[in-house]
Amino acid sequence: MCDQGPSSEYLQMLRDDPRNTIILTGFQSKSSAGRALLEGSEQGAEVVDLSSHYSGHGDQQKLLDNIFELVGYKGRQGGTTVFINHGEPGSKETFRAKIMERNKKKEKRPGQRKVAKALIANDDWFDLEAGDYAQDTRSLTKQELQEEIERLQKLLQTA
Repeated sequence: MCDQGPSSEYLQMLRDDPRNTIILTGFQSKSSAGRALLEGSEQGAEVVDLSSHYSGHGDQQKLLDNIFELVGYKGRQGGTTVFINHGEPGSKETFRAKIMERNKKKEKRPGQRKVAKALIANDDWFDLEAGDYAQDTRSLTKQELQEEIERLQKLLQTA
């Protein structure tokens, strides 16, 4: 709901920049920061609500359907990049293969999304405009990284 912890801090840093897209994948309760984003409070970033497409209990078939079915989606219709973030390494690789297998099927459903890439996410920044990992990201110094870790630990202690 974006009210506590690191998500609150990240929203403050990212919401005013029109180059950013904030994707909300879960329920946002009334009077929460997440709900304010959805209801169009002042921000420059694009806000996308995908909460109706995700479930913590979805099986592989449900997840595949959510990736490929575009019912009501009006955004970019070109090839999509899918990032697989959670799961055991073997499960993530199996799911990546299933995505690409379904993408190659000759029999397509009406309105089915085309997937250009299915990637297992890593810690690098991905440039959505370029469609590849960013080459010009500035690395944090050891001191900056330590300060960020300490700041986030304090946030977690107050949550």
